[in-house]
Amino acid sequence: MFCELHEIDYMVITARTSLDREYEAMLFKNVLGVNEFLPMSHVGALPYRVLAKDVAAARQRWEEAHHPLFNYMVHTYHPDIDLQSVDLSFDWEPVRCPEAPLIAYGR
Repeated sequence: MFCELHEIDYMVITARTSLDREYEAMLFKNVLGVNEFLPMSHVGALPYRVLAKDVAAARQRWEEAHHPLFNYMVHTYHPDIDLQSVDLSFDWEPVRCPEAPLIAYGR
């Protein structure tokens, strides 16, 4: 619902072994080859799969598949979830590190 509201075309995720099957069960598809894993440097080069879901087609695919979470995800009102207030502007934001000049010169 968030992705639909904000006109996001695809959800792209990475998942380690066993968790990747949870995303397959939610009808995410392989971005790379079938069951192909890539080492992800941000998690110590552990192998992760890259999966994606077409947001525009998701609702219809879940309904056609009679997915067990379809009614909960599509027809349940979630008053505690605010989909409107998230800022996705991704404007340029400089990263400041006052110690950077000292670190660069080994001090």
